[in-house]
Amino acid sequence: MQTSYETHMELALEGQLADNGPVDVLSRVAESDDVKIGLAVKQGSADNLCDLADAGDGFMGIVIHSHARLVDAPKKGDVVNVLRKGRCYVRPSGAVTVGGDVYLAGGGKLSETPIADEDPIAGARWATSAADGELAVVEINLP
Repeated sequence: MQTSYETHMELALEGQLADNGPVDVLSRVAESDDVKIGLAVKQGSADNLCDLADAGDGFMGIVIHSHARLVDAPKKGDVVNVLRKGRCYVRPSGAVTVGGDVYLAGGGKLSETPIADEDPIAGARWATSAADGELAVVEINLP
């Protein structure tokens, strides 16, 4: 009988939940083939749609991994899970530091450095540090 378990998973992939803390997840339909697991999305052209977020766009959340998917990458018209509250692994654009601000970078990536004069994502911070190209945990708590 198992009497204990780890709450921190050692192996990770983009879009994987980082722990078993509270989460808020929306179901949305991918408006384009650009929507990928582990990337940021914005509101699509209809209430039930989402599309890849770019610098300066509104931030809806992050597409997270689901074991219910039979394919690695969603396609246009597929239902995806969008994390609005919780912690997940992403591959940021550039190095990040724990507690740092989170900004939308190009191509759905997140970064700690703004591309222009945009404001950081309200309710988001880096929960771990990572070098460029490594996985980092981002924590979001959107209204």
